Amino acid sequence: MNPLTFLSADEVESIHRATLRILAETGMVLTEPHSRAILTAAGARLQDHRVLFPPELVEGSIARAGKKTTVRGRGGAVKTLGDGNLYFHNLGGAPNVFEAASGIRRPATVRDVCEATRLLDAVGNCHTVTPFFTPTDVPGGVMSLAMYRHALPYTLKPLQGPGVQYAAEARYAVEMAKVIGEPTEMLTLSSHRSARSPFPTMKRWPSSKLRSWASPSVRYPVPPRGRRRRSPSLARWPSRTPKCWRRWCWRNWFDRDCR
Repeated sequence: MNPLTFLSADEVESIHRATLRILAETGMVLTEPHSRAILTAAGARLQDHRVLFPPELVEGSIARAGKKTTVRGRGGAVKTLGDGNLYFHNLGGAPNVFEAASGIRRPATVRDVCEATRLLDAVGNCHTVTPFFTPTDVPGGVMSLAMYRHALPYTLKPLQGPGVQYAAEARYAVEMAKVIGEPTEMLTLSSHRSARSPFPTMKRWPSSKLRSWASPSVRYPVPPRGRRRRSPSLARWPSRTPKCWRRWCWRNWFDRDCR
């Protein structure tokens, strides 16, 4: 099929050159020592708290990167992005819900994530699913993980993974993906950045809180399909129970939800 073309080749090249200049002159605020060491070893330069990316480093990385990526849904559907076909997915992360019947605009909740995912799973021309809402009834530092965790049981389609800010989030997302299959086939991740100042990294969520809430071995309180009731408060669920018991609860309850 013929690709959609909105920009001329010269316009695309102009955007690319401007991007290279921004990365080389403005760069990214990055304070994590290990990440800075990896990037400088690859050819990046340091300027105070910023990492600057020379054009040759960026273009060399693009040349070496794979041009296709495949993501699998737990129902077996496989989509290969870059294979020449046109795929559609929804935008995600909306923090509010507008209820047309009542005219009320309210903050989104975990329940909205679940119900929107079920709807998107049934829409034929939505080929992959992105969690539609950002739930505001969970701690702010784990919203991305909550979006992924509470969408997983409600779709058989490939599910776009969470936007992660640091390594601990990525590890927990991988553990969640293991419940439905091989993470290298099931999971996609994106880097989450703040809108403040050019490309800053956001404040790290304390790992102790992340472990107690987002561990994939904790049994999360999402109601079963078809039951319209509020999710129990997260505070009702113990955050620190024996690891073997927590993992048993997670896998048995989550597997039941995914059937």
